[in-house]
Parts: sequence; structure tokens; C-alpha cells
Amino acid sequence: MTDRLEEIKARAAGVPDGPWGWRGYSDGSIELRTLRSGGLRLISTMRGEPCIVALSDESIALAFGACSACRSYYAGLGQDRKAACKKQENLNTIWLWDDGYISPANKWAVNEQTYRTDVARVDHPGAEFFAHSREDIDWLVAEVERLRSTAITVKCWSGLGCCEPSPEDV
Repeated sequence: MTDRLEEIKARAAGVPDGPWGWRGYSDGSIELRTLRSGGLRLISTMRGEPCIVALSDESIALAFGACSACRSYYAGLGQDRKAACKKQENLNTIWLWDDGYISPANKWAVNEQTYRTDVARVDHPGAEFFAHSREDIDWLVAEVERLRSTAITVKCWSGLGCCEPSPEDV
């Protein structure tokens, strides 16, 4: 029989050390990264670029890479056509459960400053679980190993067996 703890430790050894956290922009991409200088991207998201953009003079322009529906809408603006954009909103975005529905992670983005869109964290139970999982796994592995060594020591001191771990201790 394989030791489940060894399997967990091997998986944990295959990912970057923590701490991890969510970074990015609440109106753009959000990433789960290591929180040290030059942090590695663990999970990266990207919101799709809009097809039609508003300009500073309140006019609109067709963006590069616009979908066919938005190109048609833009070409016929004077003809009361309605746009039905064919781009998927929040393309490649992490989606999180919210009361039986899924929504993009951007919905729960907490900005570092109120006047900027830099993300400090994502305030959602699933996102918090992902962000803390690396440190939590390390703590749990250390705790299991500590408890196992304590159980072996207690068994030896109580005279219930020798000081070598039995198969059920491992």
C-alpha cells in the first residue's frame, strides 16, 4: 500500500513555494502568482478585448480583432442595427461558483487602492482556498508527520510495542 502522505508531499514539491496570492487588474486579467519578487504565474486569466471602444470625444471606434457581428453593427450605425457580440465575455477567465451560478473571478476582485484597478486579492471562498493551498498543504504535512512521530513515541513509552514504527503507524 502506498503512503498517501508521500503522494501529497510529491505533488506539493512539484509546485512553487508560497505564499501565493491573486494579482492583476479588476477590469482586466487576474492571475494567481507567487508573492515574491518576480513571482511566477500559477494560473493566469484574460478578459477578452472589447470589439467597440468609446473614445475621449464620446464617439466609438471598432477595435482591432472585432467579431463579425460588431463589424456589421459598426458599419450600419445609422440604420438602427443592434449589436449581438459573438465574442465570449471574459475569455479564458477563472470562473467561480456564486449561489448556483458561475461568474468571472473579476466580480470578487478587491483593489489595492480605491482609485486603481490593481488587484490585492479575490474575496471568494474558492479563490482564497487556491491562494492559501500551498501554505496549508505544507502545514498539514508537517502536522501529520508530527502527530505520527508522537504516536510512535507514546506507543514506545507505554510499553505497547518496540520503538520501531509498525505498518499501521506509517
